[in-house]
Amino acid sequence: MWNPKVLTADEIGRITWAIQEVLKRGKPIAEVSSLRTKKKADLIDDLENCIKLMRCKGKVFFWVENAKCPKWKGMYRYRYGFYTYPCILRAFKHMDSAKINPVLRDVFLGLLFGYRPEIIQEFVSKQKRR
Repeated sequence: MWNPKVLTADEIGRITWAIQEVLKRGKPIAEVSSLRTKKKADLIDDLENCIKLMRCKGKVFFWVENAKCPKWKGMYRYRYGFYTYPCILRAFKHMDSAKINPVLRDVFLGLLFGYRPEIIQEFVSKQKRR
């Protein structure tokens, strides 16, 4: 066991769930959360240890990126999650930054995150009514 530098027990529980969703249930990508930390390297170290703890090194990979929030009390906010194939991460990052129709973005991201088509349609329909 290791002593996490920035992750709480609750966050580690969510990470465990996300890794299982990606690895065992075939979900293409899982965004777990975001958190503030002074050192991105501390978050990366904790995520590497979570993968070791789950015994899935080389099968599941994590991503970390700046959450585009202003610095607060000397800390930056980082988003993080897990994936299995590099092409999925590239597609996610493209959809996150591309200038495309918001409805299509919702559809593509829904598919990337493993949602069923009927759930995506329901979400899109609700968004149109707003």
